[in-house]
Amino acid sequence: MENAFANRSIHMGQNIQRFRRLRKMSQTVLALELEEKRNKSFSQQLVSTIEDKDTIDDEELLQQIAEILETSKEAIKTLDWDMAIKIMDNNYTNHNSKFSGAINQPINSTIHQSFNSLDKLVEFFEKEKTELNREIQVLKKEIECLKKDR
Repeated sequence: MENAFANRSIHMGQNIQRFRRLRKMSQTVLALELEEKRNKSFSQQLVSTIEDKDTIDDEELLQQIAEILETSKEAIKTLDWDMAIKIMDNNYTNHNSKFSGAINQPINSTIHQSFNSLDKLVEFFEKEKTELNREIQVLKKEIECLKKDR
């Protein structure tokens, strides 16, 4: 099973989709943001096509998507979500020798260090959630302004 993860290639389109979903952003909203950044038409269908691609060769497009999703293009290119989840899952199980017998023992520094990275990940996502809610409010105001202008 280790080798199955080690030999996996990163699916950039899925990474874009996951970052977009973390931000509770629809493909349509991403398309509108890209349209504004690129100063040319960009559809929801095109976002869907991008999310289906294993690799995205257009560095400028990748950078613009990363900016909209408030991440880095390196994260889109290199983040292996399945491996990250597997690592987090391993931190919760007692199958690893460093955790054997830990249930009946006081919490020691080894266990604390293992959960420290998980705490930081949770903290990161909480921060992202707060920022997303702020962005949603801004977008709602922009939509209202656009509706009034019609």
